[in-house]
Amino acid sequence: YSTRDQIIYPDINVRYALIPDAMSVYGKIGGGNQIHTYSSLLDCNAFVDPSFAGADPLLNLSVERISFAVGLDGRISRRFTYDVHAGFSNMNNGLLAGVAYAGADGLEPLPGLPAHSYVPVIGYATYNKLYAGLDWIWHTDDISFNGAVEYAHYTDIEDQCLFTPAPFTGDVAFEYNWSRRIYAGVDCQFSTGRKGSLIDMTQGNDVHEAVIPGYADLGVYFEYAPSQILSVWARGGNLLGMTIQRSLLYAEKGPYFTLGICLNL
Repeated sequence: YSTRDQIIYPDINVRYALIPDAMSVYGKIGGGNQIHTYSSLLDCNAFVDPSFAGADPLLNLSVERISFAVGLDGRISRRFTYDVHAGFSNMNNGLLAGVAYAGADGLEPLPGLPAHSYVPVIGYATYNKLYAGLDWIWHTDDISFNGAVEYAHYTDIEDQCLFTPAPFTGDVAFEYNWSRRIYAGVDCQFSTGRKGSLIDMTQGNDVHEAVIPGYADLGVYFEYAPSQILSVWARGGNLLGMTIQRSLLYAEKGPYFTLGICLNL
C-alpha cells in the first residue's frame, strides 16, 4: 500500500423535491479511498493470484480525489421508478486490468505456459471518468422489467499497458410470474469492447493497440415454487454463443446452465 491518501475529502449531498413523493432532483460531491485487499480482488476477478502483480504491487490503495454527480429520480404511479444521472470522477491509482508479456521484465511464465506468452495482470493508473446512466424498475403483480445502463468516457490514463473499462454496459431483465408459483424470464448483460494496448517485448518494446471484443450474455430463467419455503430454479446463459471475457484472457465460450434450490426460512 504505497499510495498515500488525501487528508480531506468532500461529502456534500443536496436533494430538492420537484413533486413531493414523486420526483426529485439531486446533486452530490464526494471522494474517498478504497483499500484493495486480496479478497476484494477475488471479488472482481476470481482468477487473481500473486502472478497478476506484474510491474505494480498486487495490493494498493485507490483514491477518488473528487467526484460530482447530478440526477433526477422518482416514480410514475406505484409501478414505475427511475433514476437518470450523470457525473465526473477523478481517480488516482485506480484499479484496472491489463495484459503483460511473460518471460520479460521479471515476469515468469505461468505453469503450463510456454516461455513467451501473454498473461493477465492488474495495475493502477490515474484517470478521469465522465458518465451518464439510467436505472429503472417497472413491476405489476405478474410482470417485472428492470435494468441499468451506463455510458462512460475515460480520459488521461497514464499507464499504456492497461485496458479501460467498457464505455457502454448494461444489465436488463424481464420476468413473468403465474400466481407467484411459476416464474419465467429473460435477461441480458452486455458490454461494448474494451480498448487498451500491449507492449511487445519481442519487437523492441513496441506498443500495439488492442481491443477486447464486446459481448451480450443473453439468458433465460425458470423457477417453480411448490410452497412459500421451497423453490427450484434453472438458468441458461450465453444463448448467443459469444466469446465473453469478463476477466481478460479468460474466455467463456458457448452456452452454459445453472441449477439450484432456494430455501426461504
